[in-house]
Amino acid sequence: MPLDGVVAMYLAKELETTLQGGRVDRIGHPNRQAIMLSIRADRQTRRLFIDANPQQPRIGLIESTLQNPDKAPHFLMILRKYLQGAILQSITCEDFERVFTLTFSKRDEMGDLTTIHLIAELMGRHSNIVLVNKDFRIIDAIRHIDSRVNRVRETLPAHPYVWPPKQDKLPPAEMLRQIEAGMDPFSLQSAKDTVDCRIVQTTSGFSPFLAKEVSYLADVQGKRLVDLSDAERRLAKAMFETLLTRVLVGDVSPTVYLSSESTERTPKDFHAFNLTYLKSKEEADSISEAIEAVFEQAARKAEFEAYRTSLQKRVRNQMQKLERRIAIHAAEREQGEMADELKEMGDLIYTHLHQITDHTESLTAESFIDQRTIEISLDTSLTPSKNAERYYKRYRKAKTKKEKSEALLKTDLVQKSYLESLVSALDLASENDDLIAIEEELDQLAERRRISSSVLDEPSGLPGRPASKRRRRMSMAKSQKQRAKKDDKQGANYRFYKASTGETILVGRNNLQNDQLTLRDAAKTDLWLHVNNAPGSHVIVKAPLESISDEALLEAAGLAAWFSSLNKGGMSAVNVDYCPAGHVRKGAGQRPGQVIYDRHFQVRVDPLDPKTLQPDDAP
Repeated sequence: MPLDGVVAMYLAKELETTLQGGRVDRIGHPNRQAIMLSIRADRQTRRLFIDANPQQPRIGLIESTLQNPDKAPHFLMILRKYLQGAILQSITCEDFERVFTLTFSKRDEMGDLTTIHLIAELMGRHSNIVLVNKDFRIIDAIRHIDSRVNRVRETLPAHPYVWPPKQDKLPPAEMLRQIEAGMDPFSLQSAKDTVDCRIVQTTSGFSPFLAKEVSYLADVQGKRLVDLSDAERRLAKAMFETLLTRVLVGDVSPTVYLSSESTERTPKDFHAFNLTYLKSKEEADSISEAIEAVFEQAARKAEFEAYRTSLQKRVRNQMQKLERRIAIHAAEREQGEMADELKEMGDLIYTHLHQITDHTESLTAESFIDQRTIEISLDTSLTPSKNAERYYKRYRKAKTKKEKSEALLKTDLVQKSYLESLVSALDLASENDDLIAIEEELDQLAERRRISSSVLDEPSGLPGRPASKRRRRMSMAKSQKQRAKKDDKQGANYRFYKASTGETILVGRNNLQNDQLTLRDAAKTDLWLHVNNAPGSHVIVKAPLESISDEALLEAAGLAAWFSSLNKGGMSAVNVDYCPAGHVRKGAGQRPGQVIYDRHFQVRVDPLDPKTLQPDDAP
C-alpha cells in the first residue's frame, strides 16, 4: 500500500481543500496507535482518521465510525484539552515527505488566540503522532521515544520538536530541472541497479509502486542499467521526464488497483495517479476514498484471518490432546501384545513342573509355537503352580488391557479423522459464513462434551442408578432438540453454485451441514459427491444422475475435490465418488459428516475453483 511522498503531497492538498476552516467537534482514540478528529466544515461533519501503525500508517477521511475505549487514554485527554473546538487553518506536506502538519488556532484560558500543530509522521516503523505548541515544543505524542531508542530525535513532552532528517534525494522539481539541463538519471553506478530502483534511490516521494511506471513505459522491466542499450536508456529518460512533469503539474487521478490473483477483484493498492502498467483498477472520487477502500479490505482480511486463526487454535488444542491419548493407548496396546507370550509361559511351567524345585530361579524351555528357546523367571517364594498362576493372571490383565486399548484407539482414530475434517474445512474457508458454521460445530462439540462430563461426574443427590439415567436421558434429549434447531437454521446457508448447464449445486460448509444436506435436505434421487478416502465437504446436485449432463457432473466433482483436504490449489487430480443420495447413510457411532455409502461410481478430476461458477447467482 504505497503511501509515498507523491500521494502524501496531493492528499494533504485534498484534505486542506475539504477541511480548511473547519471546527474540531469530537476527538476519538479508537486504538493505541490511531486518533480520529470529527471536523465540522461547510455544514458537514467529516471524520479525519490518522493511524501511526508501523505496518500500515495512513491519514484520510473515512465514512465509518470507530469505537472508543471505555477509559480515555492520556493522549486523548491531552488532545481534547488543546484541540476541542479548535479551527483547522492548514494541512501541509513539505518536499514530498510523508510528514503532515495540521495547524489549528484556538483561544487559550486567557482568551488569547494561540496556534497548535498536530504532526503526523507516517514513515513506516518510525510513524508517530505529535502535538506541539506554536514554538514547536512537544506537548505530548502517541509514542514516547527517548534517547535509548533515538539519541538524535527524542520525542518526549517539553522537548523541542526535531523534524525527521531528510533523505539524500532530489525533489521531483529539482530532478526534472537537472534532467532538462542534460543530466543522465540512469548513469551507471551499480551493476545491479534497474531503472525503477535508481528512481527510488535518487528521487524523493517516489515509491517502487510508482517508479515501475517508467520501466513499463520504456519496456525495460527487470533489466539492469548495465544491460540497457543507448536507445532504451534514452527512452527510459524521456518516460521519467514525462512522469515527473505529470507529478509536478498535478494531473491527479485517484485510483484503486484491484487484486488479479482471482476473479473476485478486491481492492489491493491505491495511488493518486492512474498507472498504465496495472490493468485491473477502478477510479475513485478522491484519494481518501481510494485509501479507505484498500484499508477496509485489508481490515476485513485481517479480521477474517484472526477469526480463522482462533478457530484453528481450538482445533489444534483438541488435536494435541488427542495425539497424547493416541500415544498412551498405542503404548498400552503394545504392552498388551505380550498377553499370548505370558499365557505360553504359564503353560510351559505346568508342562515342566517335574523339572522345577523350590530353589529354581528360572526355567528354560522350547516354545510350543516356533520352537525358540524361552527363559522364564520364577519366584522362589512361590510353588511351581503358583508361579504358573502368576503368569496366567498377568496374561488376563494384559489381554484386557489390549482389548480396551484397541477399542479406545479405534475411537481415537475416528475422532482424529473428524478433527482432520475440521482442519481441512478451516484451510478451505473463504468467507465469514464458512468460519461461523465451523465455530457452531465446535461449540456443539464442546457442549456435548460438557453435558456428557456433567452427567457422568455429577453426584445425583438421590440414591440408586435410575435417577442418574433419567437425568442423562433428559439432558441428551434437550441437547438433541437444540442441535436440531441449529441444524434447521444452518440448512439455508449452504454454499450455492450454478453449473454451466443450469443445475443447482449445494456444498456443505461444515460437518453438521454435511449431515443436514445429505441426510435430510437432499432428495434420494439427488446426486451426492465426496472426495475418495479423505476429509471434505458433501456436494449435492439437485437432479437425478440420469438427467445430469457430463459437464455438470465434472463441475460438481471438481467442487468436491476443491473443498477437500486433497486440494493442492487445483494442481493435482483426485478421485471423487458419486452416487444417488439415497445410497448414503449414517453408520453406528459415526461422527458428524461421516457416512457410509455403496453402489457408487468414481471419477478423477482436477479441483475446480468455485469462483469460476459465478456464485453471485446465488439467491
